[in-house]
Parts: sequence; C-alpha cells; structure tokens
Amino acid sequence: MNYETAQTLFPELVERVRFRHIFSPSTSSGNACGEPRRIKNVEFRNPKEFNNMKTLVTHVKPHLDDIYGIWLLRTYLPGFSQAKIRFIPIDEKGGKTWDGRKVDSNPSVIHVGICRGAFDEHRGVKNASAATLVWKYLKRKGFAPKNRRERAALERIADYVYAEDTGRLKGLPHRNVMLPVLLSGFHDSLQRTRIGFLLLQSLLRVEMSVLALENDWKRRIEFKTPWGRGVALKTAVGGTDDLSYRNGFVLVVTHNPKTGDRGIRAAADSRADLRTLARKIREREPLAQWYLHHSGKLLLCGDAVAPRVRRSKLSLAEIVELIKNLKR
Repeated sequence: MNYETAQTLFPELVERVRFRHIFSPSTSSGNACGEPRRIKNVEFRNPKEFNNMKTLVTHVKPHLDDIYGIWLLRTYLPGFSQAKIRFIPIDEKGGKTWDGRKVDSNPSVIHVGICRGAFDEHRGVKNASAATLVWKYLKRKGFAPKNRRERAALERIADYVYAEDTGRLKGLPHRNVMLPVLLSGFHDSLQRTRIGFLLLQSLLRVEMSVLALENDWKRRIEFKTPWGRGVALKTAVGGTDDLSYRNGFVLVVTHNPKTGDRGIRAAADSRADLRTLARKIREREPLAQWYLHHSGKLLLCGDAVAPRVRRSKLSLAEIVELIKNLKR
C-alpha cells in the first residue's frame, strides 16, 4: 500500500504517523535514546520488505521488562543501536511475528517478550523476565560492558525489573511513584518506550553512583553525637544520608573532594538540632558561606544548587570534633 492509498483509507492514522517523533540513539555517547526527528514522508509497506532492517519488536503498551530488554539490545548489541522499534498486538499464543517468519529465524528482527521466542519468558522459562533473558544473552555472548561498575549496575537493574515484573514489589509504600506505574500513564506505546529509555538511562547513572558510594563507605568514620550515632566520609556522589540512616546513623557529615562541598545532615525523625553547631562553625571560619535549613537538620557549605559559595576549609576530622564537643 502506497502513501496516497493509505491517506485515502486511513486519514487519521496517516496524520498521526506523519507527525509522530521517532527517536534514534546517539552512537557517539552510547546513550540509548537520542533526540527525536520528525518524519516528512511516510510510505506504507509490507513488513516482509524490511528483512534487512534492524528491528526490535514487542507488544503494544510494553511493560518495564520489555522496555528494559529493548534498551539493553539497542545499547549493547552490535548493529542494533539504531534499530527500529515496532509494537504488535498479541494473543494467548504470544502473537504473530512482525515479519511473518518463524520467530528468531531472521537475525535482523528480534522479538522481546512475545511470540515465544528466545527473549519471551512466557514460553515456560521460570524465574525470568524478558529483560533477564536479554541480559543473560548479552553476557553469554560477550556483549555486556567490560566496566565492572556499569556491569554490576545493569545486573541490579535487571534484578529490580524482574522483581517488578513478577509482582514482588507490589504493596510497597509510595507504589504510585515507581517506574512501572509512572510508565503506565503513557498510553502511546512509542512514547512510553521513549520515556522508559530516559528513566533507565538515569537509573543506570544512579546505580553506578550507589556502587561508588558503597566503596567510599568502607572508609567511613563513625563517632558519637549528642543525638545518637554519627558517620563521616569523603565521597563525590550523593545518597549518603539515605545509606547512613538505613544503617542506624542519625547524623552524616560529608566532604566532596571534587567540588569542596561539605554537608551535615540529620535524620528527620531525630532530635538533632544543628543551630548551635552552625553558630560554632561560623565563629570558627566567618568567611565560609554555610547555609542552615530552617528545620535545623541540614547544614551545607556548597551544593549542586549553590556552586558559587565560598567553601569551608574545615576537614572532616575538625567538623567531627566540633560535633562531639556539643552538649545535648
């Protein structure tokens, strides 16, 4: 069917496709989702004519495990960084393949989570999701990244996606702000996938930061405060307060050696009050621009949102000593 015929028979569909943004990844940055481009001319063809076009196929309104599987293939499988993404309806048997061939018989077309192919857990694979099947394949074939931290982060994401896909995380607090629920708000399959790519790229960075923090955590300094246990460490990544509170500390002191930022954070449910500490620090170094939050539980000198302030020159040991000498 050519463009003119399609426009006559399906005018609304053609108009929607004409102005839809199709995205392709940036191969230079390794990012799985690049800037969108607008289609100027659309020609409708039989899928069998695209046998040599790299194509990734999943079901309409894809789930998180399908999106992660496609993202992994686009990011790490050679030759698929600019693969087209297609969506098809499925049935109780997994649906018909995109190109009309037997599933997995065309190396240029990969079906994810459908058609009972290699990357479809519904063919009877236990303890797996579409994403974990893709991830295991990439590792087995040597396509997974060599960087240990990136590889470990991808492994964690695969475990998280599997737990989500199998319902193990349902019923948790704040469920409505977790990735699958957020993605379900996008009813257009392409838009949902595109947003999913962006969120997964961000999640990869977060998980890599967490791994770096866990390494820095090994060199932490533990001490006593008037309000409970305190911890201090040098690290260039965020998330220290969350990790500290989960390990039973009520106060965390950080120094970012790259930016010179210093921070003192107290757990929201603790009895800590940093106003006296703020006064003593300002007396100690009046030129440093320390910011005390009105809650009395946050004391900062330099931050991502305040990069131009005059930094403190106090060492972690000096700040810890000031805290230890405070009276309850």
